[in-house]
Formats: sequence, C-alpha cells, structure tokens
Amino acid sequence: CIFAGHTRRLNTAFLSEDGQEVLTASDDCTARLWNAEDSTCLQVFKGHATEVTCAVFHPSGEPRVATASGDGTACLWCSCSGDRLRTFSGHRGAVH
Repeated sequence: CIFAGHTRRLNTAFLSEDGQEVLTASDDCTARLWNAEDSTCLQVFKGHATEVTCAVFHPSGEPRVATASGDGTACLWCSCSGDRLRTFSGHRGAVH
C-alpha cells in the first residue's frame, strides 16, 4: 500500500492492534489515520505549530490518538471526528 498525503518527511507509522488502521506522524505538522487495506485517509489531525514527532493509538482501543510535537505540546484527539480534545503544554522543548 502507498499512503499518499503527507507533504513532508514521515516520522512514525503505527499499525492498530486489530490491523485495520495505520497512524502516521509527519514534519508537515499533521498526523493522519489511514485505512490499512486500501490506503484511504480517514482523518487528518491538524493543530500543531511544527512537526509531529510521534502519533500513537489509545492503549485501550478507545477512539483516541495522541500526538507529540516539536512545538513543545502533546495533544489528545478523537479519531472519529478529528477534534482536538486536549492540549498538554509546558514542555521546555520538543516532545517525542
């Protein structure tokens, strides 16, 4: 599969526990959720000011993802709507 959509370097890619989705983080300041079977983009998580260094699925399988960024924040997102639920700030540098 080819996951076309990010416009800059890809930093991480994780497969969901059930193998149905792939979550990617990029230097284009976004994270994206993909259908693992047909490579369609299901959701774009926008809101970080700089590169997204990492994106991970919620460990319990809830429809949530977390992102970390070079802008010194981490965010929690709803994977269904793409809405940012919470921003964790106060870091002195990039979050990985």
